[in-house]
Amino acid sequence: MKYDVIVVGGGTTGCSAAIAAARQGCKVALVEALGFLGGNACNGMAWYGFHSTKNIQVVGGLPLEIIQRLRTMDGASEFFPDPVAGSMVRVQSTILKLCLLKMVLESGVQLFLHTQFEGFTVPQCGHFRCKQQAFDLHASIFIDCTDAGDVARSAGASWWLGRETDGKLQAASGTVFIGGVDMEEMFAYFRTHPRELRPIDVSSEALEELIDRMPSAPVFGMGAFREIIARAHAEGSLYPRDTLVGQAFPQTGELMLVGSRVENADPTNVTDYTRAEIQAQLQMESILHLLKNYIPGCKNAHMIGSGHTLGIRESCHVQGDYLLTAEDLMQGKSFEDVIALGAYHLDVHAPDHPGIDSGCPPVYQIPYRSLLPQKIEGLLVAGRAFSATQLAQASTRVIPIAAATGQAAGIAAGLASKEACSLRAIEIQKLQRLLRENGALLPPL
Repeated sequence: MKYDVIVVGGGTTGCSAAIAAARQGCKVALVEALGFLGGNACNGMAWYGFHSTKNIQVVGGLPLEIIQRLRTMDGASEFFPDPVAGSMVRVQSTILKLCLLKMVLESGVQLFLHTQFEGFTVPQCGHFRCKQQAFDLHASIFIDCTDAGDVARSAGASWWLGRETDGKLQAASGTVFIGGVDMEEMFAYFRTHPRELRPIDVSSEALEELIDRMPSAPVFGMGAFREIIARAHAEGSLYPRDTLVGQAFPQTGELMLVGSRVENADPTNVTDYTRAEIQAQLQMESILHLLKNYIPGCKNAHMIGSGHTLGIRESCHVQGDYLLTAEDLMQGKSFEDVIALGAYHLDVHAPDHPGIDSGCPPVYQIPYRSLLPQKIEGLLVAGRAFSATQLAQASTRVIPIAAATGQAAGIAAGLASKEACSLRAIEIQKLQRLLRENGALLPPL
């Protein structure tokens, strides 16, 4: 039960970290609390974040390899350009589970499913539990890819919850799948009301181009029907948002909606977490009522499925050697220790109102120091909990960018293990060279 690297959390970030470390020749264990890999990505969302709004690709490496592998399995569409998100790609959740499982096993990673991390017994020795069996796993390096920085918090890292000023979290949402949508009727409405398609201001030309391409698109995003929903609220609708948020799949007449809105969904507090799950599920009725009674093309809409769990956008932030801020993103700040790029908009599902706040950054950089928990040795944090403010994390949290930080953490762990040095002592230029050799995109593009 001794490994070079142990990765905790088997979402796309954790899978990328584990595969990357194994490909560096490390003996790797991947620990996941659920019975499948993929985590939040298996709730049915299309993936945003591979490209900027100027169609510059900013994420490659393992996240792109996963998409390419999915396409060979009929599990992912082509990229569809978007004036707000840059691009999106539809991913089939069931096929994603299989794809990640095969990639992890092919890399030689030892997989532990249905297994919870419970804490450290001594440094470099994690205590885990599967049903009634408790056991220890040893490693010189741990990578925390949990949704709430569970490993880092257990190790004594400094952390905070939600917004820095008051602890409020971005709103959480469940996913619900809707069938029976008349897409032609919906398109006709958007052609006469183009400003009703998206909640974020984009040019009239970009909207018209998007609407022209929608009928043949594999997927397109919505934050739609603000005027209609305002009327529905005035008439007593309990729908909890001010727009219809989600994605549409024109070829199948289906929608994937994140229409539920739950405040203070704290996964570190069982009472809050349970309340949030219940609230999101009960809101499905108001979503369906809104669709059938107000939304063009949806009079025959019906629910055909839902995500496996509540989609948490934000929880704990681990304090790293560097705190990435929204100003860093909006200014496109350069870092000598850059290990990943992004360009997704600051997609803040605000805790203060039922809408979305946003900012549109240029291509930005994520520094290695943000993955290193302050004053903690032998540990990296990748994905949603790494060291970033609420506003910065509203962009870096999306699947491809988070998975890019996972790949960087895995390669860094492999480098430190092979050279028998601390994670802070590795040569950054060597890490960057290995990232590029493994397909990651770093400046200059």
